[in-house]
Amino acid sequence: VAELILCSIDRELLKATASTMKGGIFPATRMIDDLEIFTSSRSQALDCLSIYEKAASNWGLRLNPAKVKIDEMPTSLDATWTTPLSQFNFGDHRRGLPRKLRQFIDIAFGFAGNETDRRAVLSYAIKVVTQSLVSDMDKLQFEAWVDILCAAMAAEPSSLKFAFESIVKGQESGNNVPTEIIAETIDKLLVENSPFNRSHEIAWSLALATRTNVHLDLATASKVAEMEDNVSNILLANLKHSGLVSRGRWLDLTGIFDRASNREALRSPDWLLAYECAAHGWTNGWHVRRTPIFKEMLHSHVKFFEPALITLPRIAPVI
Repeated sequence: VAELILCSIDRELLKATASTMKGGIFPATRMIDDLEIFTSSRSQALDCLSIYEKAASNWGLRLNPAKVKIDEMPTSLDATWTTPLSQFNFGDHRRGLPRKLRQFIDIAFGFAGNETDRRAVLSYAIKVVTQSLVSDMDKLQFEAWVDILCAAMAAEPSSLKFAFESIVKGQESGNNVPTEIIAETIDKLLVENSPFNRSHEIAWSLALATRTNVHLDLATASKVAEMEDNVSNILLANLKHSGLVSRGRWLDLTGIFDRASNREALRSPDWLLAYECAAHGWTNGWHVRRTPIFKEMLHSHVKFFEPALITLPRIAPVI
């Protein structure tokens, strides 16, 4: 769904720049939701930004100002921190690796001079270790690495998806996950981010809990249940029905299921919640079964959310 929306915005940008801007179509690249546009002047860049903001607003979306910037060329293709991190010497893989890992992350934090760099540096550093070391870690090394990842997630929640991939790769390589430290970190992230409806942080935290079979605290889960983000709602409902909420029978999801059962839900932003609750049998789903297109999807066993498939596609190798 997200990719369909972004493709639609891409088309609007293409159409608008071709018809209204001097110079016509500009080279651009997009990787998921990371977009780069190359223009001949700063004024053209500002015009493209204005067009994109308007196209996104038609879908109820807005750009994050902290992630938008205009750079004037020429500029270095690599940030100053990529070379020292990519060439860090971890030494003998079997000796002193936990200490080397801590030194490596300390260096990464040292490079993180501002909020934008903090996200980029930590994500890059985690990918370096994930791709080069995690598969060969023994039990103690992996536990030390997870401890470091938990500290990184707590310090910079935007690193969650990269930490998630690293932990999954360790699992797939035969290591058991130290659930206690992960449970503490997830609880902290949920408590800190749920009052502000930070759906990205909440959804990735719940996905990590699902993948690692970590139990949520009832009080914490109750705070998350007050959110209206569909993805977070679906993940939380699944955790409850999987027995991964402490004293889960007391977790009240009435508000979530009432929204999913509303006859207008399929025509609202809650359409995904309504469909998935019906598909997983969490609600009766009468209105879903009476809508032809969704009825056909249910009969074909289509699900947008499948707990067993919670993982990440392999990210591109770092250089």
